[in-house]
Amino acid sequence: MTSGHSPSRLPLVKFMAHIKPKVRTRTARSELDARQLPTSRWRQFELGSVVDALHSCVTSGVSPFVIGVAGGTGSGKTTLARALVESLPPGSATLLAHDCYYRDRSHLTPLEREQVNFDEPLALDSDLLVQHIAVLRTNQPVDCPEYDFVSHTRRLHCRRVEPSPIIVIEGILLFAVPNLREAFDLRVFVDTDDDVRLLRRIRRDLTERGRDLESVENQYLSSVRPMHRLHVEPARTHADLIVPHGGHNQAALAVLTAYLQQLLTSAGSV
Repeated sequence: MTSGHSPSRLPLVKFMAHIKPKVRTRTARSELDARQLPTSRWRQFELGSVVDALHSCVTSGVSPFVIGVAGGTGSGKTTLARALVESLPPGSATLLAHDCYYRDRSHLTPLEREQVNFDEPLALDSDLLVQHIAVLRTNQPVDCPEYDFVSHTRRLHCRRVEPSPIIVIEGILLFAVPNLREAFDLRVFVDTDDDVRLLRRIRRDLTERGRDLESVENQYLSSVRPMHRLHVEPARTHADLIVPHGGHNQAALAVLTAYLQQLLTSAGSV
């Protein structure tokens, strides 16, 4: 493949579905959002219809099969993406994170780095990710950058990523960048209530990214929340599948896993 764009997506891939777990129903706000979407982009599917649609997608002969998993901060998209990869046979699926492609800020002072809006699409080198997807589609490895979220700089070493029959990529802004979202064969959006996402964000930034509560609050109010409303929430209309509650939605995980395993079997990869 010579360009960074994926092959044409099959019409059968284009569907919008909800697989609802038994634990609770969607909130009134989510139902209102659903009604506001154009009718042609919002269809309710029974579980069997979702299964049939996924079957058509994964047996289309496109290889590797590239899945994008997007959603707001703390939505559970990383949990879902990891669970999906771990549920498949070893070596059959590769996981990439859009977060690794944040632009290097080593040329800025620490104070200047604090002023950067890390929640807008331009904060990430999405063109490089598109290029890497194209290379992986040719069954060649790529060197994925490693990012230090404490210093907001790229590390000197890269991570060698080998190609596999299934490639799963997760990130908040995957569907907000036109040429990047077109690189996916299947687009999954993880939908989680705002209060749950905020609590997860606070816990992650305090324990994993060396932040203090004041800086987390400032970033959330100044950029995370407004950028979510501007870029992330509207991008859900580009999803083929909407999964409430992320990695805890066992029904959605089971459907995706079963039919990706069928893809692997059909391709002779397992």
